[in-house]
Amino acid sequence: MNYWWTCFLFGKTALGYVQRFVATPEKRWLSRWLTWFVVLNGVILSLMASGFVAYMPALEGGLTQVYLPLALLGHFSLLAYLLALPLFLLLLFWPNRGLLLSLSVAAASVGVIALKIDLLVYAQYRFHISGFVLDLALNSGDEVFNFSADTWWQMQWMVAVVLLLESLLAWAIWRYRARFCCAGKVTLTLLAVIFVSHAIHAWADAAYDQRITRLTRHIPAYHPATALDFFERYGWVDMRENRAVRRLRVEDKSTDLNYPLVPLRCAQRDEKALNVLLIVADTVRADVLTHAVMPHLNSFSEGAQTVNFKQHFSGGNSTQAGIFSLFYGLPATYWNDMYGNQVGPVLMSQLLKEEYRFSILSSSKLTSPAFDRTVFSEFPNLRLFYEGNEPWLRDETVLDEWFSFLDNCQDETPFFGFLFLDSVHGYSFPDTDPAPFEPMWEEVNHLELNDEFDPEPYFNRYKVAAHYLDSLLGEVLDDLKQRGLLENTVVVITSDHGEEFNDNGAGYWGHGSNFTSAQTQVPLLIHWPKRQGQEVEYRTTHLDLVPTLMQELLHCDNPIRDYSSGHSLFDNRPRPWMVIGSYFNYGIVEPDRVTVTYPTGHYEIVDLHNRTIKNAVQRPQVVMPALQEMSRFYQ
Repeated sequence: MNYWWTCFLFGKTALGYVQRFVATPEKRWLSRWLTWFVVLNGVILSLMASGFVAYMPALEGGLTQVYLPLALLGHFSLLAYLLALPLFLLLLFWPNRGLLLSLSVAAASVGVIALKIDLLVYAQYRFHISGFVLDLALNSGDEVFNFSADTWWQMQWMVAVVLLLESLLAWAIWRYRARFCCAGKVTLTLLAVIFVSHAIHAWADAAYDQRITRLTRHIPAYHPATALDFFERYGWVDMRENRAVRRLRVEDKSTDLNYPLVPLRCAQRDEKALNVLLIVADTVRADVLTHAVMPHLNSFSEGAQTVNFKQHFSGGNSTQAGIFSLFYGLPATYWNDMYGNQVGPVLMSQLLKEEYRFSILSSSKLTSPAFDRTVFSEFPNLRLFYEGNEPWLRDETVLDEWFSFLDNCQDETPFFGFLFLDSVHGYSFPDTDPAPFEPMWEEVNHLELNDEFDPEPYFNRYKVAAHYLDSLLGEVLDDLKQRGLLENTVVVITSDHGEEFNDNGAGYWGHGSNFTSAQTQVPLLIHWPKRQGQEVEYRTTHLDLVPTLMQELLHCDNPIRDYSSGHSLFDNRPRPWMVIGSYFNYGIVEPDRVTVTYPTGHYEIVDLHNRTIKNAVQRPQVVMPALQEMSRFYQ
């Protein structure tokens, strides 16, 4: 259920088998001492981590009061055990008492000091310390983290005090080691604590209970378990029922998010408000927008009222990050907090306030990723998925639903339509004879992909799927024209991310693995009535769509920074950096390079072809504004 928990269980089990064959009385005493030293340090760390509670939303009674102490104790005990695993191995093969005690005190002190520094950084910046942030601080000095002289002196004293206290703790446990029994039972108890805390979170996540899920962001290096599919498979939860219960339940709406920064100020819409149709075609990269592959879309891009953004980038290399950035106008790093608090984007809130009529239609499940808890969390009657094994069939069903929706739009009420089409993502299309692109891979088998694999048949299959999708988009656009709706509808066509076919010769296929243009550059076409069509050559990003619609469509006069990290799409000022998210990490993308972060806290600076740049150093003038933007909407 949890990566770290699995590693711990594996390591502990392996050590148990080894100890069974090589244990001696001296090793048993040392093992008991080390276990208790680790356990007590886990308790110390969890007590220190209670300092993060000050930055959490107001805690409610009941299960929340049980979950948080269990989560803190279990998580930090687990981290303490992981930190001590090398010491257990040392104990097996070199049971030197003095060396073991010295290394244990040093390791425990590092853990305590690191957590204290994380608390200091979190209090000031609302993000946790990592190798990436630590390197930035060490190499940039006061330009990044401007702690006072008193703070630095206090930290130096803290190091000395922690070393002293840890030494006293180690001595006391050894001095009274005979009284510290049952180390194995204590370890099993902590395992039970870890299991129960993760089980509570998994249940809360499946039950749409944000009172618990909204707390986890504040705990460093914490990755709680989720098991929605498991609970649903065995009939223990009903997604539709849980969404309804969550909407009806009267809850404390307190949250650590400060989004938007101030209430929106938007003019009352007039009777001739424009409709909006947002079409997102999953996995369409920018360079397939050609006459040969997508003729209908290519013709649409040349329309008199269509703006074609030629250098447009998604806010992610994955569906979750791409759709999130498109609807929120924020870096995808805010996903966990919007998800945990079930906070929808201001764009959708304002459209609801303006009483738009909605049609939210998706060929893929809206529960995975959980757009039902984020982008569309305010919609009570959301259709979560369509039946059907083939993406192209589900796409056709979506279009049938869309045409039916338009048939019922007889009054002047403006509508907002969202069509999420999945054919290209699934390399899916009806049988064609002959295929428009040959040679074509008949069946996608990802196990065959490697550096030597010829990408042409694979790419041709992708283009066939894009060609088919284009025919569906042609039907949608022709239908709008026949109904006379193009004259009063803003039509936005884009994708959530691109798709790589070993473009950079580094063995990357698909998406979600790097931040090169093959995986992040996507088409963006906007038909805007009474606006002059053009080709835009400056760089834009998904984060720019929300500010554009809020200003140009909904007439909100707030500064964009009140609710978004983007700019207007029609603002040609340079974007010196972009934050592009992935599943578990993000990249800070500049015109000449990318700083790639990793969940472990490490980072790497690569060129635009994802090759490591030797001796490259961080640019604080880029990195620090990006980090601040990723924490600006927290209280």
